[in-house]
Amino acid sequence: MASGSTPLRCVRLSCMSFYDEIVNDYEDITAQQARQEAADAFCERFVDLTHSETILDAGCGSGLYAMTFARMGLDVIGEDISESLLAMAKRQAMDEQLDVRWISCAFDEINSHVTRSVDAVVCMGNSLVHVLSDNDLARVMMNFSKVLNPAGLLAIQVLNYDRLIKQQERIVGVSRSGEKEFIRFYDYLDRLVRFNILTIDSCGGELSTHLSSTLHRPYRVDELSEACKLAGFEEPELFGDLHMGPYNPAESASVILLARKA
Repeated sequence: MASGSTPLRCVRLSCMSFYDEIVNDYEDITAQQARQEAADAFCERFVDLTHSETILDAGCGSGLYAMTFARMGLDVIGEDISESLLAMAKRQAMDEQLDVRWISCAFDEINSHVTRSVDAVVCMGNSLVHVLSDNDLARVMMNFSKVLNPAGLLAIQVLNYDRLIKQQERIVGVSRSGEKEFIRFYDYLDRLVRFNILTIDSCGGELSTHLSSTLHRPYRVDELSEACKLAGFEEPELFGDLHMGPYNPAESASVILLARKA
């Protein structure tokens, strides 16, 4: 290593360990405050469209969508595999006196932990891409279906991988908080991508860097649509943003699939 260069610490982690590793910086990395306005718009539009009263937020993270729905007076369950992120969500919900039931489990264990049916399941924030295989995806989708009321609705939001893969875009997000900068980028593998967060910290005038990585499955729209239908959902309706605008495969940054249980 050249003299004067900054050592790069690199850690490649499982999904749960990955979020435990970054939990202290999670809301800065994801620009949580900036995302709140978009979450408000989505939740209001979603409830207007679906008239849902009971909602499961699958892969809820630190509770952005779960608590937004709860502020609207809905009956909400928040699920995530990361105990660390759920602890953040619980603290904020307690501070705001929001009534949310929090569950720690994997996606394919949801049916064992949710004992009553709900009107809607939402899986937002690119959470589903942590499911890496076709068989696991099928099990997850069946878990979503089993906890839904008849004619219940499923909403899935992922990045627009049809566009990302075609253009081989690597940088998917940059954010800054104080003396820390967070760069989110992909390494494209065979059927998977390696998701990396590079943290650059200039605290105290000394530069340090840290790289955390985990694997994602970059699901295309047709793959998710087929998985929905195989799990007993109707053909999904597609939206291109959190305001439920039209989906453009060549331009939309993300895609939301809205599917009704058949």
